[in-house]
Amino acid sequence: MPAPKQLELVKMFFSYVSQSREQKEGSIDEVLARTQKVLEECFIGLDRMAEIVLGLRNFARLDEAQFQNADIDEGIRQTLMILSNNARDKGVKLTSDLTLTRPYACFPAKLNQVVLNLVNNAIDATPRGGEVHVDTRVNGAWVEIAVRDDGEGISDANISKIFDPFFTTKPVGKGTGLGLSISYRIVMEHQGTIAVTRNETAGVTFLIRIPTEPKDPGTRTEGAAKAAESP
Repeated sequence: MPAPKQLELVKMFFSYVSQSREQKEGSIDEVLARTQKVLEECFIGLDRMAEIVLGLRNFARLDEAQFQNADIDEGIRQTLMILSNNARDKGVKLTSDLTLTRPYACFPAKLNQVVLNLVNNAIDATPRGGEVHVDTRVNGAWVEIAVRDDGEGISDANISKIFDPFFTTKPVGKGTGLGLSISYRIVMEHQGTIAVTRNETAGVTFLIRIPTEPKDPGTRTEGAAKAAESP
């Protein structure tokens, strides 16, 4: 076969390969556009992972186990960020209205644990398309944290037992029945109260109240010990 004919066949072959690739994968511009989109999604995922890791670090800080002035709203923001993936996977909208204007004395890590338990339970109880809402406010001498959901609610028979140890309405293997009991004990440590009420439409609202000017539990314990030692 003459050389010009060979060159023509080679060109036809490469032309066929190029056209076949474009038919299957699109033009080079389309391939580059898809590659750029994939890279952007990867960077978004990495940023999200960094936020979650930071949130977990802040959530688990050992110094926050001490009784101290803390930004309660910021702790709740970090907690909601940790739970946002769980809410998104279950099709539940997670919203908040955090309005505290200054730090308040508390056990920050323990208070975060209470909010984590309540919001996680609310997400589990809310159907796809529902909403879980958290808000904070100051009401007189109390800091109030409310967790509201659009779930199935709690029956009259169960609402009085909701804070009892090992009591759970979840299926066997889905819950230990200790989350709300632990939350109740933590709120008592804050010299506060926790209550649950049924919403008018659907679901329930948990309301946590802690004093804006609590006594330091350490000081109270020392005072009680001295009183016990005195004749």
